[in-house]
Amino acid sequence: MSCGSSPRARVVVGPRAALARDRVVLRDLNWLGAAAPAAGTPLTVKLRSAQPAVPGRLFVDAAGGAALALDRPQDGVAPGQAAVFYQGERVLGGGWIVSAELGAEPSPGSLALATLSRNAGEGRGPRAAREG
Repeated sequence: MSCGSSPRARVVVGPRAALARDRVVLRDLNWLGAAAPAAGTPLTVKLRSAQPAVPGRLFVDAAGGAALALDRPQDGVAPGQAAVFYQGERVLGGGWIVSAELGAEPSPGSLALATLSRNAGEGRGPRAAREG
Protein backbone atom coordinates (compact mmCIF):
# COMPACT_ATOMS: atom_id res chain seq x y z
CA MET A 1 0.00 0.00 0.00
CA SER A 2 1.37 3.43 -0.92
CA CYS A 3 1.07 6.51 1.29
CA GLY A 4 1.72 9.38 -1.09
CA SER A 5 5.03 10.30 -2.66
CA SER A 6 7.15 10.04 0.47
CA PRO A 7 9.95 7.49 0.25
CA ARG A 8 9.28 6.67 3.92
CA ALA A 9 5.67 5.57 4.23
CA ARG A 10 5.24 5.55 8.00
CA VAL A 11 2.77 6.34 10.75
CA VAL A 12 4.04 8.06 13.90
CA VAL A 13 2.05 7.64 17.10
CA GLY A 14 2.50 10.05 19.99
CA PRO A 15 0.89 12.76 22.10
CA ARG A 16 -1.12 15.56 20.46
CA ALA A 17 1.63 18.03 21.41
CA ALA A 18 3.90 16.23 18.92
CA LEU A 19 1.78 17.71 16.09
CA ALA A 20 2.49 21.32 17.09
CA ARG A 21 4.53 23.54 14.78
CA ASP A 22 5.53 27.20 15.17
CA ARG A 23 7.87 27.62 12.19
CA VAL A 24 6.54 27.35 8.64
CA VAL A 25 8.46 27.57 5.35
CA LEU A 26 6.45 28.78 2.35
CA ARG A 27 6.92 29.15 -1.40
CA ASP A 28 5.12 30.55 -4.43
CA LEU A 29 3.84 33.62 -2.58
CA ASN A 30 1.21 35.87 -4.15
CA TRP A 31 0.36 39.38 -2.92
CA LEU A 32 -2.93 41.20 -3.51
CA GLY A 33 -2.38 44.77 -4.65
CA ALA A 34 0.73 45.51 -2.60
CA ALA A 35 4.31 44.47 -2.12
CA ALA A 36 5.29 41.89 0.47
CA PRO A 37 5.29 43.18 4.07
CA ALA A 38 8.58 44.16 5.70
CA ALA A 39 10.53 41.39 7.46
CA GLY A 40 9.06 40.53 10.83
CA THR A 41 5.75 42.33 10.21
CA PRO A 42 3.06 41.11 12.62
CA LEU A 43 0.05 39.62 10.83
CA THR A 44 -2.43 36.79 11.14
CA VAL A 45 -2.44 33.68 8.99
CA LYS A 46 -4.95 30.95 8.23
CA LEU A 47 -3.23 27.58 7.93
CA ARG A 48 -6.43 25.55 7.59
CA SER A 49 -9.67 26.81 6.08
CA ALA A 50 -11.89 25.79 9.02
CA GLN A 51 -9.62 27.26 11.72
CA PRO A 52 -9.36 30.91 12.77
CA ALA A 53 -6.39 33.03 11.71
CA VAL A 54 -3.50 32.96 14.20
CA PRO A 55 -0.86 35.63 14.90
CA GLY A 56 2.69 35.41 13.61
CA ARG A 57 5.55 37.25 11.88
CA LEU A 58 6.58 36.84 8.25
CA PHE A 59 10.10 36.94 6.76
CA VAL A 60 10.02 37.08 2.93
CA ASP A 61 12.99 36.37 0.67
CA ALA A 62 13.74 37.76 -2.81
CA ALA A 63 13.14 34.37 -4.49
CA GLY A 64 9.42 34.30 -3.64
CA GLY A 65 9.63 32.19 -0.49
CA ALA A 66 9.16 33.01 3.18
CA ALA A 67 9.54 31.83 6.75
CA LEU A 68 6.62 32.31 9.12
CA ALA A 69 7.08 32.42 12.91
CA LEU A 70 3.82 31.68 14.71
CA ASP A 71 3.26 33.25 18.11
CA ARG A 72 1.95 29.93 19.44
CA PRO A 73 2.44 26.40 18.04
CA GLN A 74 -0.43 25.13 15.87
CA ASP A 75 -1.57 21.58 15.08
CA GLY A 76 -2.14 20.28 11.58
CA VAL A 77 0.35 22.43 9.66
CA ALA A 78 1.16 20.28 6.62
CA PRO A 79 3.16 20.63 3.40
CA GLY A 80 1.01 21.24 0.33
CA GLN A 81 -1.60 23.28 2.17
CA ALA A 82 -2.19 26.97 1.54
CA ALA A 83 -1.40 29.73 4.05
CA VAL A 84 -3.36 33.00 3.74
CA PHE A 85 -2.05 36.20 5.36
CA TYR A 86 -4.25 38.94 6.85
CA GLN A 87 -3.88 42.38 8.42
CA GLY A 88 -7.12 42.80 10.29
CA GLU A 89 -9.89 41.81 7.86
CA ARG A 90 -7.77 42.58 4.77
CA VAL A 91 -6.26 39.67 2.83
CA LEU A 92 -2.61 40.44 2.05
CA GLY A 93 -1.81 37.33 0.05
CA GLY A 94 -0.76 33.74 0.53
CA GLY A 95 1.56 30.91 -0.38
CA TRP A 96 2.07 27.16 -0.19
CA ILE A 97 3.44 25.37 2.86
CA VAL A 98 6.69 23.53 2.11
CA SER A 99 7.60 22.40 5.63
CA ALA A 100 6.93 23.07 9.29
CA GLU A 101 8.89 22.51 12.49
CA LEU A 102 8.82 23.34 16.18
CA GLY A 103 11.08 25.59 18.17
CA ALA A 104 13.14 27.36 15.53
CA GLU A 105 13.29 31.15 15.36
CA PRO A 106 13.18 32.18 11.68
CA SER A 107 15.15 35.03 10.27
CA PRO A 108 15.85 36.20 6.72
CA GLY A 109 19.07 34.15 6.69
CA SER A 110 17.67 30.95 8.21
CA LEU A 111 18.90 27.63 6.82
CA ALA A 112 15.42 26.48 5.76
CA LEU A 113 14.75 29.72 3.92
CA ALA A 114 18.15 29.55 2.22
CA THR A 115 17.45 25.94 1.20
CA LEU A 116 14.03 26.92 -0.12
CA SER A 117 15.52 29.77 -2.16
CA ARG A 118 18.28 27.56 -3.54
CA ASN A 119 15.83 24.81 -4.53
CA ALA A 120 13.40 27.28 -6.11
CA GLY A 121 16.27 28.63 -8.21
CA GLU A 122 17.15 25.11 -9.35
CA GLY A 123 13.57 24.35 -10.32
CA ARG A 124 13.16 21.76 -7.58
CA GLY A 125 9.75 21.36 -5.97
CA PRO A 126 8.55 21.50 -2.35
CA ARG A 127 9.55 17.90 -1.62
CA ALA A 128 13.12 18.63 -2.68
CA ALA A 129 13.18 21.73 -0.48
CA ARG A 130 12.05 19.66 2.54
CA GLU A 131 14.70 17.04 1.95
CA GLY A 132 17.45 19.58 1.20
